[in-house]
Amino acid sequence: MQLQYRSDRTLARKHYLSSRLPYATDNSQIFQLIRRVILRGDIEVNPGPNEDIAQRKSKQTNVQCKGKTNVGLKICEWNINRLTDSKFEQIKHFLTSSHSEIDVLFLIETFLKPKVPDSVFEIPGYVMYRKERPGVKQSGGILVYVNFKLKENCLIDLEEKEIETLWLDIFPFNSKRALLVGALYRPPSSNVDIDSRIEKNIENAYLQNRETIIVADFNINYFDHAYNSHRLAKALKNMALSQVISSVTRPKSGTCLGHCYTSHPTFIANTSVLNIGLADHLPLIIQRKYAKQRRGCESQNTTISYRETKNLNLDELLQSLERIPWDTAFVLEDIDDILNALESMLN
Repeated sequence: MQLQYRSDRTLARKHYLSSRLPYATDNSQIFQLIRRVILRGDIEVNPGPNEDIAQRKSKQTNVQCKGKTNVGLKICEWNINRLTDSKFEQIKHFLTSSHSEIDVLFLIETFLKPKVPDSVFEIPGYVMYRKERPGVKQSGGILVYVNFKLKENCLIDLEEKEIETLWLDIFPFNSKRALLVGALYRPPSSNVDIDSRIEKNIENAYLQNRETIIVADFNINYFDHAYNSHRLAKALKNMALSQVISSVTRPKSGTCLGHCYTSHPTFIANTSVLNIGLADHLPLIIQRKYAKQRRGCESQNTTISYRETKNLNLDELLQSLERIPWDTAFVLEDIDDILNALESMLN
């Protein structure tokens, strides 16, 4: 093994050691160096016998990622105000980018018509459901993207022809207990009859006696004092559904028109409104917390290799350590060079 002396960096500049270790014929010098190396914290303190790496028996273990952002089910609602080609490309990037963790995305007011095929708006990795507004007027419409890694079921029985609703069963993380997740849109021109139909539709979902999450654009300002006296607000309160969004969702008017209602508000870990200028409404995100990790976290597992010490031969280890020419490391001045030399000796 050849060790090259490098004088371009000094220990004083690195501040690892205040001075060079004096050479000694006994083992005190080695002891002091090894003590400082161990205290540095990144050297294997039990390297095992000096044998070929290919002959070592290694074990591997998978460590599940435990970041806070990887825990829970993320549901997003976004009033897109007409799904154009340019908006679709940005939404596609929004869902498929490496930073996206959206599990379910509801798009409101897509303005789509049945003649537009599903293939036009498919996104890799997501299954799509859609519902258009009945009639000839091109407005309204709901579209939802659900991550392939989630099990889902579209509940056609809960849909209402005369109003814009879309209901799903979502089974997070292989759970046998599904969440009832729905999206609703109430046009600004809605009358008492429309409000009554929306109320009845939500009541049908409520009577299933399940954990329910509803994302909606009711065109009712949550900040308005008149909100609590509105028919739908009263009905939702009577059904023990809590509104958890309290931020501006339409900056142009400074109003909160995007709502999220849940039967279990204590299960909601986080809510947020993203400042994305794709439409005049902002996307809102809720995170339903779960003890289990997000599916898809498996690809982020870290593999750790370590040496098998169960059958360690201590005598062979000591003999191997005695044969290592420790003194050759002392011709170097830079601590990094010293550590590299020691690592090459130990391996």
